[in-house]
Amino acid sequence: MIRWQDSATKNDCERNAAKRFFADLRREHPHLKIIITEDALSANAPHIKELERHDLHYLLSVKPGDHGFLFD
Repeated sequence: MIRWQDSATKNDCERNAAKRFFADLRREHPHLKIIITEDALSANAPHIKELERHDLHYLLSVKPGDHGFLFD
């Protein structure tokens, strides 16, 4: 859930909400094999590292116009 954090100077964002969700998911289901599917907004190195840190498999949708280097 995207929410206002105590003592935060700005609003929360999807990336921070995803970090909390992944940590909670792994804490509650440490051995469950999971595949996360997300759109191109999540196809960035910090987010992918977070997925891998929590041992989550993933499918990320990308387009050549947004992520041309992946298609080269």
